[in-house]
Amino acid sequence: DHGRKQGDRFGDCQAVSRGRHATPDDRIGREAGAEIDDLVYSQLKLKEAHPNLYCLSCLAWAEMVFFREWEWVRCKRCHDVLGLQRGIERVVGEIGGNHDHQVVNGVLLVNLWDAATRQAKLAEVDALTIIGGKDIDYDWAVNAVLQKLQNQNPDHETRIPLRIEGNVPLSQNSRHLLRGLDPKAGL
Repeated sequence: DHGRKQGDRFGDCQAVSRGRHATPDDRIGREAGAEIDDLVYSQLKLKEAHPNLYCLSCLAWAEMVFFREWEWVRCKRCHDVLGLQRGIERVVGEIGGNHDHQVVNGVLLVNLWDAATRQAKLAEVDALTIIGGKDIDYDWAVNAVLQKLQNQNPDHETRIPLRIEGNVPLSQNSRHLLRGLDPKAGL
């Protein structure tokens, strides 16, 4: 019986719950149990929101992952849950947008071009909008963004709807590349 009283075989549950006579291992166990509960309950909310989850950290859709009897939701790119935003039904990439990202009625608008660094962002998008009237090199931005989009899925031809708003000065080469993205764009 290892020096314990007969009634104390598994410890005094009430004393442990009040913190009296609790060992450091008991406290660690309770803390770990609370963390597991938090994880399980957070996953329930994410599962209910799936597939309308998008990671704002790495700009990718969430995925459901299965392993034996376990299933969970995570970002398919970073494999984390911290950046997941619920309620995203559609993602529209923008060149010339006014915000880094913004949600409007379930549509996430993501600016894919950083004019200051002249860098395109890698993002999973359902459509592309080019907004004219900005002081950017539209040809450079279009080429960089399309390259990122095509590099995401090199085995398949990338085709997504394209919309152009306002006056967008584009070279013949950029127009040709955009027609490959959306033959119906009317360029």
